[in-house]
Amino acid sequence: MSPRPPRTNRQEIVRAAIALIDADGIDSFSMRRLASAMGVDPMTLYHHLPNRAALLDAVVDELWSSIELGEPAPGTEWRESLAGLAHRLRGVLLEHPRLIALVGTRPAVTPHMLTTIDRVLGWLDRDGLAPAEALRLLDCVTGYVVGKVQGELRRPVGGPGVSVDTALEAADGTSHPHLTRALATGYGWSPDEEFARGLDAMLGGWGDGPVPPERR
Repeated sequence: MSPRPPRTNRQEIVRAAIALIDADGIDSFSMRRLASAMGVDPMTLYHHLPNRAALLDAVVDELWSSIELGEPAPGTEWRESLAGLAHRLRGVLLEHPRLIALVGTRPAVTPHMLTTIDRVLGWLDRDGLAPAEALRLLDCVTGYVVGKVQGELRRPVGGPGVSVDTALEAADGTSHPHLTRALATGYGWSPDEEFARGLDAMLGGWGDGPVPPERR
């Protein structure tokens, strides 16, 4: 590959980093590999971003900026607004499965993340949710989306082992009676349906307060 001119910009670097992580994963990602892929000297990258951590934060920020965050229509109930945000975030994560760990673990300190949080809190405030309670709810919704998508993709840390189908085929009514019954009476893995039902259950149950210890 012929080298490109050393002139580049921050957004070009971030988008190239996303493409490289999408292709090869985060474990093998480095500033040097990114510079090589872009055909520039590594020091060119450091002119725009001081270190790898700053670049990874910028990658997460770029993903958040890609989420369409239109203003809810008048009369839209807060649960519907949050459900829309959750489904859009899920869509972005499914497009970039190797970036899910970054989204789930990088702190919410980047410009687009903070702007998104503030705008959503504004929606919830208009609907009467107390600011601290609204932020707790947003934390839970975001955590649900990240965790559920990670489970949907079934990319085990350390590489593949025994497949789910193989493990379930080995289960029988004697060793795992309740699991066998569930599988035999209509269970079918449906990520879209499970995501939507779980999200609806969380949002529908919010506002009743924590479950007392004696009822857990």
